[in-house]
This record gives sequence, C-alpha cells and structure tokens, in this order.
Amino acid sequence: MSFYLAKSGEIVMEADFSFHASKVQQIFENLKEGKIFTFIATNTFQHTGVGNFLFYPSVFLYPWAILKFFLNPIDAYYCWIGLITFSTFLISYFCMMKFSENTFRSLVFSYIYVLAPYRLFVSLGTHGELLTATFLPIVFLGLYNIVYGDYDKWYVLSIGLALVSYGHILSIFIIFEIFVGLLFLKFIFGNSISFKRIKFLIKSAFLTLLLVLPILIPFLTDLLGQNIIKPYRGIGLTTDPFNVFQMSINNGLGFSVGLILLVFLLTGWLFVKQPNRIYYYMGLALTIISTTIFPWHLFNNTILATVQITYRYILYASFFLSVSISGELQSITYKEFYKKFNDKSILIFGLVIMSAGFLLYCSSFSEYYSKLNSTSSEEYLKKPEGNKVPNLSYTKLDKNNYNDLFYYQVSNGERDYYPQKSFDNSESIINNISYLNGKSTKITPKYKDNKIIYRIKLKGDTVVDLPTIVYKNTYVRINHKKANFEDSSRGTVFVNLNKGLYNIEVGYKPPIIYFIGILISVLTWIYILLFYFKSR
Repeated sequence: MSFYLAKSGEIVMEADFSFHASKVQQIFENLKEGKIFTFIATNTFQHTGVGNFLFYPSVFLYPWAILKFFLNPIDAYYCWIGLITFSTFLISYFCMMKFSENTFRSLVFSYIYVLAPYRLFVSLGTHGELLTATFLPIVFLGLYNIVYGDYDKWYVLSIGLALVSYGHILSIFIIFEIFVGLLFLKFIFGNSISFKRIKFLIKSAFLTLLLVLPILIPFLTDLLGQNIIKPYRGIGLTTDPFNVFQMSINNGLGFSVGLILLVFLLTGWLFVKQPNRIYYYMGLALTIISTTIFPWHLFNNTILATVQITYRYILYASFFLSVSISGELQSITYKEFYKKFNDKSILIFGLVIMSAGFLLYCSSFSEYYSKLNSTSSEEYLKKPEGNKVPNLSYTKLDKNNYNDLFYYQVSNGERDYYPQKSFDNSESIINNISYLNGKSTKITPKYKDNKIIYRIKLKGDTVVDLPTIVYKNTYVRINHKKANFEDSSRGTVFVNLNKGLYNIEVGYKPPIIYFIGILISVLTWIYILLFYFKSR
C-alpha cells in the first residue's frame, strides 16, 4: 500500500500536510543538534518562535523525523504512513480479537475499518485524525471492558485515551461526546451501571490524567489566561448527505464511508441482529450527525461547535459500522469457509480479504494517484522570489523541491497559537520585520533548538522590537546574561539597549513542573506495563 504511492517519488499536498511537515522538519533540525524536546518553531513556521509544539501534541511525529535521517523526505513520509497504517491494522485486529475472540471477525473488521475511505483520506494530510483512527479501537475496547465486560481491564481505556491525546486533542472532545451518548442510551434502554463499574471509570479518568500530564501542563502554564489565539470554535465546514452518498458510491477519498459501508448503512436495518444492531445504529446516527441533516446551525455558538468540521464524525461512524458489519459477515463466512477448507480456512479467507482490500484501496486512491502521475511542470512547488513570505497553494513535492515548502506560509495553522496582539500584527512577524526605534529592518539571526540568536550593532540608544513571539516562559539573554524584556505592541520581544554590539538570544524554557509531569507520565507507563505482565 505504501509502495503503491511512494514509487511515484512525489507528494501532492492536501489539507494540513504543510503544518505537520513543518513540525517534523523542526523536530528533525533539533534532533540533528542532539536535542530531544521541541517547544517553539525556530527553523520553520517563518522563524517566529510560535508555540504550536506546546499546544498541539507531536509525540508520533518523531518517527517521521527520525526516518528523515535515513531516507529522502518523500520516502520518509510514505514509510511513516506505512508504519501508521500497519499499526492500525494490528491494533484493530487484536482489539477485535479481545472483543469477539474470533479470528474471522477480527480480519474483517481490521480490513474494513483500516481501508475505510475517510481513514485513508486523513492519511493525506490530516495527521491528527489519522493518529486518532489508529488508537480508536483501544479506546472503545477499554470503554466496553468497564461498562459491559471485564472491568479488571479498566486501564485499557486510559491507554487508548492517552495515545489519542498524544496525537490530537480535539478528538478527545468528540470521543467524550460519544461516551456521554452511549452512557445515556444505557441508562434509558438498558440497566444502570453498578457503583463498582463507575468506580473503575473514575480510576481510568485519573490514570489518563497522569499519562497526559506532559500534554496538559503547557496548557495550564502558557495557554490559559494568556489571551492566545486558539483554532476557531465554530462550525466552519459541513457537508450535505448527497455529497456523502455520492462520494461513498465512488468509494472516493473524503467525507465518505465507502461503498461497502454505504450498502450496509442503507440495508443493515433489515437484517442486523443484536448485539451488532446497537453498533449499526451508532454508525447510522454518527453519519447523520456528520451532515447537514443534523441542525448544526442551532449549535454554532455552543460547546458542540468545538468540533469545527462536522464530517469528522464519519471516522467514528466508519468505526461502529465496521464493528457491526464484521459481526454479521463473521456469522455468514465462518461456517462457509470452514466447511470447505477446514484448518486452512483462515489462511484462505485472509488472502481473499487482503486481495479484495487492496483492490478497494487502489480504487479509493485512483484520483490521487493520477495527480501524482501528472507531468505538468506548473504543479510543482517552486522556491518563491522576493522578500515577502507567500501563501501556499496545494502543489506537488519531490525530493528536489521538498525543502522549498518551508519558504511558504503554512496552509492551515500558521497563526494558530499566536497571542492576540501577534495575530493582529502577524504580517510583520511572519515576514521577520524587526523595528529599531520604530524603523523597520530585517536582521538575519541564527536558528537553534528552541531559541533564535540575533547579532545587532547599535550606534546609539535604541528601542529594539524583534519578530519573536512572547509566551509566559519566554526568556531573553543579552551577551549571554539573562535580561529583562517587555512584551511589545505586537506581542514580540521588546528591549531598550545602549550603543554597542549585542548578542540577543530569545528562547523558550519550560517550567520545572513540565519535566516533573514527564517523569510522572513515564513512571505511570512503567507501572502499567508491570501491572499488565503481573496480571498475566
């Protein structure tokens, strides 16, 4: 699957690709200097010191960055996508095995879920949701264990939620919505939850909190109360049901459940039996919620609008529909294959579903692959000319022009996590304009890990405003000594200096509580591993 795309030697940039690629490039540059932690952007994101690493998790981008040491950037990217996809296959298979204890069903579920067109679509650039899709089976297996199954496995929910948090915080909000909906349905149509199971839910919540401390602490120390711009809260993108239907019929990438799940969605109500029926109706409800059938305009100013893009719910619809259809197909195919092939039935069945799955994969990627094979020279990204940083349009990358990407503004997210003052004055910051006594100038600094170093020679007393964004834990060193500074009218570093030659280092250093949080999180993961092996 990965080689199918990688053999082109090209990438067609979609969605948030430039955002994540810029983060990976910064991690890569820091790793080259032997530095593990990345907090602010210095080499990328126009060298502004923006703190998107503080507020948007980057844990699972490190393998992509490490692969860049051994492979060209195109192969490194597709290899990373391949590793994520393979991990999703494995996790999906083994989670379904724990849930159903049936190999046939686990094979069906893993292939239908992993090859669902929406999951494939987010692999092209929306990598936060891609990572969510990888760990979603763990999350819902964990919830099932606590509410219905073996509550001694209560820690599985914490593991799933923590892994999702390391990739995409917004997905936790959607998962919480679904949790609340499922629990509400259980209270209405089922039995109440015992106090013991509620206790394990609380324990799981506390364990999750310990595991995500490195993600949570920067929000508490540098985001809350700092008047920082966050990704917009509001319904920005919706889709009507006809678009979902049409794209699903074509098995195309995008807001699509795919041809197989669409047929099941339209006909499943006729034949699906319990316990698979509840998962079918969850998939149906989430598909409806993802479209304009649901009255989103009534909720645009509520907490529900945090989701931003309504068709995000298609991922969760695909998950529940895959759970349901795998149960129905297992009851049909298991007997037939076992009758004909006996002990070889799983091998034969696996080969059949693998072949069918790859054909569906090629069908979904046919349009994207045709873009890769296009020979138009106009589609290739070129290094921009002039001093102004241009906006990026969706174009093609190969190993020769890949690094030209970082001369452009990021398509989605360039100004995310700017302080409000910086957001209002973003053009001068993005174009690296410094001000000396109010006069604009450009200074070429050195870019290091989590710091930017300016060398300035001043002829007299000067008010210096540098284009590096200020956060609560930003520091300034002047001639290697820690110095006081102010927050300028555009939210950048502002110092008063006398005549002389100055070496000004502007950087970010997290508080000690951040490293304490990492230590607690690491020790908690070790405890979970020891607990797991002891229980076995």
